[in-house]
Amino acid sequence: MAHDPEKYQLQKMSGERLPNGYPALKKLNSRAKLIISFHLCGWKGVDIAAHLGVTQATVSRVLNDPLAQKYIEQEYKLLDGEFRALYPRTIDALRQALNSSDEQIQLKAVDIWMKAHGKYQHEKKTPTDESAEDVVAKLLEAAQKTGAVRLTVESNRPDGFHERQVEQVIEQVPTTVEDDK
Repeated sequence: MAHDPEKYQLQKMSGERLPNGYPALKKLNSRAKLIISFHLCGWKGVDIAAHLGVTQATVSRVLNDPLAQKYIEQEYKLLDGEFRALYPRTIDALRQALNSSDEQIQLKAVDIWMKAHGKYQHEKKTPTDESAEDVVAKLLEAAQKTGAVRLTVESNRPDGFHERQVEQVIEQVPTTVEDDK
């Protein structure tokens, strides 16, 4: 049977063929259902292909087919219903955590609640073109003018290592700066 370009274009316009030229699925066979199942379980396309012994293109074709997309959408709606059914238990667990005698559990519960409700307003730091050398030069210039520099260093270390290190460096800063030129 010879290829008929007109028939091919008509099939694409009628939906018998997808825009990529492949025939649309008329039903989901067992392989397509397996591909979709693995996809819904969070598998990557490359892993699905390797596990089933098919090409990545086959996995992609199945997952992007309108029939498969409709099936996936229906499954997501079912999962969403299950998720909503868990709301009361989730709220109860959160309430129990907030009432816990363990302060760490309480703080974790507060953190989860705040994040879930968008209550964290993190400051967005703007990138700077200043290098570390530029910052040090400004510090030395300020030290030269005023004879003192106040420096605040943020540290996540409980032992205060960074603060001690900076204090030692500042104590060693000369009051005058000589130019290398």
